[in-house]
Amino acid sequence: METIADRIRQVLAAQKISARELSRRAGLAESHIGLLLKKLDKDPLAVELKTLDAVAQGAGVTLAWLATGPPGPGDASGPPDPYPARAAAIAFARDSMLPETLRWAQETAPANPESLDRIGWLKAMLWHDDFLRGAQAGHQRGGPSHDAGSRRRSPSTK
Repeated sequence: METIADRIRQVLAAQKISARELSRRAGLAESHIGLLLKKLDKDPLAVELKTLDAVAQGAGVTLAWLATGPPGPGDASGPPDPYPARAAAIAFARDSMLPETLRWAQETAPANPESLDRIGWLKAMLWHDDFLRGAQAGHQRGGPSHDAGSRRRSPSTK
């Protein structure tokens, strides 16, 4: 049976980061993840919800996945994204960008992933979204054109 500790180790391996780095990303003391893993090895449920939530956010995974493991029927959570900043950017932009842009971001594997934080991913996604919208506008009007005003707004910016 897979445990919370196993899933934290899976995150570390998938993202090729140390326990200290995950602690930093989660806003915890440097040694926290290492100590937590030792504690969880002895007692698989010995973790507070607020700590588990911080680890999930730092790792770019859902709390549900980290707490319970592989998705069940109808559960959209899944294994950790090797680029946690990408997951955060996609979640942030889900309501304001074209589905093709979100798919592109999900399938993109950058040459230097450490160089892209959430803002970097959002900038790349905005560029791609603008490009697609410009291409669509040009196709609809019969020529190359770009209408920056055609960008859909997220509900929070209306």
